[in-house]
Amino acid sequence: VFFFQAEDGIRDFCLSRGLGDVYKRQVYIYKNLRAYFKFILPPETISQEEKNIWNKYIVSVEHLDAFIQELNTLSQSNKQLSARAQEILIAETLEKQLELFNEYKSNYALPDTTTAMTTINRSTEGEYCVSQLVIGTELKKILFLEPSGTSLEKIIEIDGTPLFISAQGAYEVEYLISIVTREARIIFLKNGQVLANKIDLESKCTSFARIESSLFVGCMDNSIYCYSNKSLKKIFSLQCPATITNIEALEYGKGKSVKALIVALNNGEIRMYSDKTLIHTFNVDDVVSALRFGMFGRAVSYTHLTLPTIYSVQISVVAVSLKKK
Repeated sequence: VFFFQAEDGIRDFCLSRGLGDVYKRQVYIYKNLRAYFKFILPPETISQEEKNIWNKYIVSVEHLDAFIQELNTLSQSNKQLSARAQEILIAETLEKQLELFNEYKSNYALPDTTTAMTTINRSTEGEYCVSQLVIGTELKKILFLEPSGTSLEKIIEIDGTPLFISAQGAYEVEYLISIVTREARIIFLKNGQVLANKIDLESKCTSFARIESSLFVGCMDNSIYCYSNKSLKKIFSLQCPATITNIEALEYGKGKSVKALIVALNNGEIRMYSDKTLIHTFNVDDVVSALRFGMFGRAVSYTHLTLPTIYSVQISVVAVSLKKK
């Protein structure tokens, strides 16, 4: 199991054979609860023409207007400027432009940061098969790491900043990745290609889970929407009595035949749904900041629900004795 922890708390969980803890631009890969590699996200890609302009004026910028003019000329030639170059161009005063230039000149490539991640099986599907890390970044990119986690295999640019990612299939065979973006949209990657069809959400997304081909999206309007990743149509919606903080898929049993959706609300209530039917509720003493359902450690007779809150972590047994009788 690994988790992604941002500066403001735990954001996302996903299933893997290792543990990854993300802070800013670094991904720490763990195996057997021990760190063995640190992967640093690549910075923003900048054209060679823009690099030449920056390098020309790094030593001395006595004529800032010439620097600005060259950036404007490059922009007018349909060349994509970096984020920091654009920020300098739109600054309202010459003093502000000079301040930004002096701040950015030593590192004009904007560093990227992680916003979401998951894993995808490499060649065969299965709980204990070899998998690889998939990372969504602030600069609207999806990164595929090698199974070892030591190098980058592929980068795909998308139209939106990813908040949540879910992968199904096998990377070397056929796969589909569902990506919920900050722009309230679900984007799909199929075998390395961004599909034209998208799902526009009815509200901003706060949480996300997938059960087989059903996508469950918790939104800021206190509703959970269920979509099909095949027809891309809404199947149903659920209205909750409080703000949704997290949702998680519950799957266990032979062939994961038992399926449910776990929903955490900011009033401390934990709900479990089977499709649209509420089947169980219980309460915790604090607001749940993340959910993770799965096997705890090496135990095979107990399945646990991990409930990290702001100040503590609770582990609740929600199913027992999954062995054959």
